Amino acid sequence: MKNLTLPLRHTVSLHHKEFFMYKYSVQQLSKLAGVSVRTLHHYDRIGLLKPAERSEKNYRYYGEEELLKLQQILFYKELDFPLKKNC
Repeated sequence: MKNLTLPLRHTVSLHHKEFFMYKYSVQQLSKLAGVSVRTLHHYDRIGLLKPAERSEKNYRYYGEEELLKLQQILFYKELDFPLKKNC
C-alpha cells in the first residue's frame, strides 16, 4: 500500500470560510496515479485533463477535482473505452 503525503498546501478563503486546497505537481500526480509525466502532458495537450493552474514558470498544478477526473480516465481506459476530449 502506498503511503501518500500531500506536500503542497495553501489556504483559500471563500465567503469568509477557509479551507485547504492541495496542489499536485505533474511529477507528484504521475507517481500517485502510476502514469508517466508524458501521459499527463499528452492529456493536457489534447484537452482531456487540464491542470487547475499554472505557475509563473508555466509549471502545471493539479487539484482534487483533476485527481478525481484522472481516476475516471484511468478507470475507463482500463475498460478499453476510447479516450476523447471533454470526457
